[in-house]
Amino acid sequence: MALLYHSAWESWKELALAECPNGTPAAVLALHTAGDLLAFHPHIHGLFLDGVILPDGSLHSVSINQEQLQTLFADKVLTALLREQLLTQDVIDNMKSWQHSGFNVFVGEPIQHNDQKRLLFAARYLKKCPLSNERLRIDESGADTIIHYLSYKNGEKSVRSFSPLEFLAEVQQHIPDSWEQTSRFLGVYSSRSRRAANVKLVASPAVNLSPLPAPIHKSSANWACLKKKVFELILEVARAYWT
Repeated sequence: MALLYHSAWESWKELALAECPNGTPAAVLALHTAGDLLAFHPHIHGLFLDGVILPDGSLHSVSINQEQLQTLFADKVLTALLREQLLTQDVIDNMKSWQHSGFNVFVGEPIQHNDQKRLLFAARYLKKCPLSNERLRIDESGADTIIHYLSYKNGEKSVRSFSPLEFLAEVQQHIPDSWEQTSRFLGVYSSRSRRAANVKLVASPAVNLSPLPAPIHKSSANWACLKKKVFELILEVARAYWT
């Protein structure tokens, strides 16, 4: 999955820097694994800065060609899979000869900073759940329960049906592992860049900042330890009561 993040970001950055080499682009990328009917279909959703940040802090707009971006993204993904020995060069050459490569990139219209409605919609779509309750139907009319998952795409209705166990097996592959990050902040939006900008701001003699509040002391016990203490206390009280 890391190959998808890297390929998407490097493709956008390469085209942006080709137009403005001394700038820095930015993006927030999110990994999605669910297709329209819950099939395993890994892909990237992204919010990209509509330009690059120049050294003086100003924004310089760039124009990204969608076809160039798609070609570059496909090349980077296939090259990464070849490097990891997950594909052979013969397979890649064969795929490149297809009429439809299987890769698709869509670049939407820029969203203005004051268009809160579209910004909120894009942010929600970026981190949307793979499962929609509105598209879920449970049929218990027969001897066996059947779960239907619906899709309305291009005005056409599609349905995929599962037994309960099949449905759980299909959904579980889209649940991230523990501590797995499904979004990344890159370029100017990265934590390193934001930290460097804050340090520069604090160090600047022209900026008059109020003193920072004293740090709040954090308890050394974590949540699990606290729950354990509460449970032990309840157990002691219960034993005292029954004796």
